Amino acid sequence: MPAIVDLIEAIRTWETIRFDVSMEGDSDGFLFQFGSINWTSVQVFAVSFVRQFELRDADGEREALSQVSLEYHYPLDGELDSITSHHSWWFRSDASPFSAWLTSVEQNSLWKVLRSKQAVGFEVSQEWV
Repeated sequence: MPAIVDLIEAIRTWETIRFDVSMEGDSDGFLFQFGSINWTSVQVFAVSFVRQFELRDADGEREALSQVSLEYHYPLDGELDSITSHHSWWFRSDASPFSAWLTSVEQNSLWKVLRSKQAVGFEVSQEWV
C-alpha cells in the first residue's frame, strides 16, 4: 500500500503525462474526494484520487468517460464518520494551475486526522461512465 505522500507525488507526475484528449471542459481532469461509503462488504471511510479522460467517437462526439481511481479505505470510526464528505475537481481547461489545486488538496485538514489512522485497503480501478 503506497504511503500518502508517495501517492500524491505520483499524482503530481501523472498530471505531466498528456493524453490524446480534447483540452476542453471535463475531457481530462482530476478528482479528490473522501467520505464514508457503504457499497463495499463493510462500511468504510474512503479517500480517493480519480483521473478522468474523455473518449470520443469517429465523429468527435463524446462516447464515454474513463475514470481511473486510486482509493484508500479506512475503518469507519466515530471521528471519520463525523467528517462531511468532500470532493474537489480540477480540469486541464481550468484557469488555475494543477499545482495550485494539488497544494489545496495537500493542505486539506483531513490529512491531520488520517495521521493517527491505519488504512485497511487500497484499490486501483477503472470504469466507464
